[in-house]
Amino acid sequence: MALGIKTPSIINYISKGNAFRREISEYKIVKCAITIKIYIGVLNKV
Repeated sequence: MALGIKTPSIINYISKGNAFRREISEYKIVKCAITIKIYIGVLNKV
């Protein structure tokens, strides 16, 4: 019985961890893209 209760919470924890990691990687990609756009914009002005 204890295993039946623990397993779903472990699965939920892992899936939440994966979603959180995915959000972080997407945030990093967006941040890099914005930084590159700003950098290109500065270079174009110079």
